[in-house]
Amino acid sequence: MINFDRQMQVCEQLIGQWHRRTDPNISISIVFPVYNPANGFSEADLAEIKYMSHTARDMSKKYNLLFMQDGHRQGTILFAHQQLNLLGIDALFSHTIDISPAEIELCAQTGTRNVHNPSEIMPIIGRCPVPELLDAGVTVSLGSDGVAPERSYDMFRHMFQCMHYHRTYFHDPSYLPAGKVLEMVTIDAATCPGMQNEIGSLEVGKKADIILVDLYKPHLVPLNMAPYRIAHYTNGGDVDSVFINGKILMEKRRESCVDEGQVLDLAQTLTDRTLARRGLKPLLELPQCFWGHAGFPAQTK
Repeated sequence: MINFDRQMQVCEQLIGQWHRRTDPNISISIVFPVYNPANGFSEADLAEIKYMSHTARDMSKKYNLLFMQDGHRQGTILFAHQQLNLLGIDALFSHTIDISPAEIELCAQTGTRNVHNPSEIMPIIGRCPVPELLDAGVTVSLGSDGVAPERSYDMFRHMFQCMHYHRTYFHDPSYLPAGKVLEMVTIDAATCPGMQNEIGSLEVGKKADIILVDLYKPHLVPLNMAPYRIAHYTNGGDVDSVFINGKILMEKRRESCVDEGQVLDLAQTLTDRTLARRGLKPLLELPQCFWGHAGFPAQTK
């Protein structure tokens, strides 16, 4: 437990130094791993898990921090609640799949929020029950899970994929209307980390976080049914201007605070350097069966 206690000491130091100190926009959250009871725990293991989870959760409550867990499935939410007491209105779970009706109800009763990442791997190997969570009153937002080759940071893409993901599952196009999915990337996305009083909607007293979308494009005209077109057809390249807290960061696709070319060149340079240093360049080669096959061969475990 010495290493864990040291980790908590460092966390507390960083919280004191950075959490909404020099910049109110810098917020720190506590992230704790998910433990699956199906793996089987000895009494000593369970005692250690309880000690670590209670320590981490107490710190999140002491400093009013967001508490996060990543990868709940098949009984882990029930375990986290009954054994570890981790759920709550300040808790945010991501990659939640294959959970039971009882676990959905627990999220609703405790106010625990969820992030759905429809473009990444977890919703392929299991199912995130977004409609059921929403019907139970659970706040669910959309996430991107980064820029691996099969996903992106483009939230418009994730809106489209989210709608088709759940409509395909139910064989019913009425699920997840475009309006609800737009809420999931705006006000619900602000509510999940507890920032709904600051951002997420255009209201007096909130920060002016605004994007302007250029709809005068071949794939978006005719200019009617705008909410549908934004959710179904728009992509990140259609964003014309960006305002954060009222400050113009991009106008007519030109950034005001960074040199886009320098950023792109630096990203490429650092990526190439990292791959070479770690010997990872072979991972960039196209795998066998990439062309002309219905799938990759089964991986040997």
